[in-house]
Amino acid sequence: MVALTKVQDGGLNLTSAGLPSGSVLQVVTATHTTQATTTSNTFVDTALTASITPSSSSNKILVLGSLSLYNSSTNGVATATIDRGTYNLGDSDFGLGYIYNTGGALVSQTPIVLLDSPSTTSATTYKVQISRSSNNVGTAVISVNSTPSILTLLEIAG
Repeated sequence: MVALTKVQDGGLNLTSAGLPSGSVLQVVTATHTTQATTTSNTFVDTALTASITPSSSSNKILVLGSLSLYNSSTNGVATATIDRGTYNLGDSDFGLGYIYNTGGALVSQTPIVLLDSPSTTSATTYKVQISRSSNNVGTAVISVNSTPSILTLLEIAG
């Protein structure tokens, strides 16, 4: 049942505390169009970040990304992950998404979908990180030729 409260003007005011579990409480979006590169085999920060302050520690954050990834060399890998604080939310080598260059000039708009439970009501920053994985080949690129990379955070009622 949704809790409604009557306000003085006769209208209804819906509070987030009265919304059912699974409701979207807030949305934050960040877009990055400046190309960034790395030859690191471990994840490095990019300028694509977004912060959200959950209203309850039981709420979850749905992290959505659309990342423009590229590796400059044949057999090269470009990987991306999401970092919360100092915690990598993806695989230590392949992150949450990657592209493998098999010999063409392929740029991938790589999707990221992750449901996180930060268990806090403090401001929480999510950073996109990239690497070229452990294969030591080429240069990993995000937002190649200014192709947009997007990070969206949705607070979901717990």
